[in-house]
Amino acid sequence: MLPAWSPTGNLLYSYRYAHLGDSPIGILVGLITSPDVWFDTTTVPQKIWYVVALVFALPLSVYALRWLLVGIPTLLANVLSLHGYQYEIQWHYTAYLIVVVVVAGAFGAARVEKLQNRWLKIVSIGISLIVPIVIWIAAAPIGDWAQPHSDQDRMNAMLEMIPPGESVSAWTSFVSHVANREEIYTFPNPFHGVNYGVDDRGLPDPSTIDWVALRWDSFRDFDWVVDNLIDSGDYVVFYEDLPFTLLHRVDSRALE
Repeated sequence: MLPAWSPTGNLLYSYRYAHLGDSPIGILVGLITSPDVWFDTTTVPQKIWYVVALVFALPLSVYALRWLLVGIPTLLANVLSLHGYQYEIQWHYTAYLIVVVVVAGAFGAARVEKLQNRWLKIVSIGISLIVPIVIWIAAAPIGDWAQPHSDQDRMNAMLEMIPPGESVSAWTSFVSHVANREEIYTFPNPFHGVNYGVDDRGLPDPSTIDWVALRWDSFRDFDWVVDNLIDSGDYVVFYEDLPFTLLHRVDSRALE
């Protein structure tokens, strides 16, 4: 579907599997001819933890292996990928697999209920209660990734300085906080195309951007973009409380 409907005619996500091959057929061949590559790719600690956290969040699912097998193609697509979000359990790439595990867990629970061995049933139920608690403490929304950041108040103070309705280019984690406007981009767009449309084509005119909201410790790959904006004289530092910086476009009319 993707190659057929892709605007460029190419498989947009093939680069995530470039270590195996440079085309869908090449990737499949690579799975056969390069077992060392896919083995090394899938056995890194982060991916092992991903599989453990996914399956053992509902341990009773292992009693219904037939249903778990339904998720194997998607699981392989995720753990073979070089795209980090695909093997982090909190992102949308795992949504389908969660459904598979939940369904398998339901069928697994039915099988446990029918066990004749009383102690095996007790142990199975005990594991199904204890293990998920450990998993969810480590990997779910009560884990570190969802905790309020210590700099939250300073970030909010900076973003509140941006007037409603004015155009903004903001660091990824800021966008949802200032999204109630007609024109907003994830930095470094539209000054430098990154993940914008297809092949970063059709970038808007960057001269329309009024504000640039940044967090310096999160975009070191693009600090040259900021340097260019300031050196050009088009933007000035309106507010700075490191690592937070807010740039404002100079009003050329005020300089005339």
